[in-house]
Amino acid sequence: MTVYCTSSLPQVLKAKGAQGWQIVGTVGKSTEASFIPVIPCTEFQWSQRTILVLGNEGFGLSDDVSSLCHAMLTIPAGRGLQPGIESLNVSVAAGILLHCISSRRMKT
Repeated sequence: MTVYCTSSLPQVLKAKGAQGWQIVGTVGKSTEASFIPVIPCTEFQWSQRTILVLGNEGFGLSDDVSSLCHAMLTIPAGRGLQPGIESLNVSVAAGILLHCISSRRMKT
């Protein structure tokens, strides 16, 4: 798996989307991205070149980045979070998401 860094994420996402890449963001609650399909990571089918975009822990993805996503992934709760905790640490979420989607990756 290749990991990239850029100073203009929206520009890269637009270019990669135009090249046929699937742009997948992350969201804590399905109501946060009502105009974009929200899929539990346990149901996501990784069948094409995909860019997974993770937001920051406090605010998630910016609107300009979210608007470029083809779908949003959520991590289904195995149990309720403690009161006052609204999201997972981004590194923990990244590990869970990568494990979940890579274990379900369709072989091409």
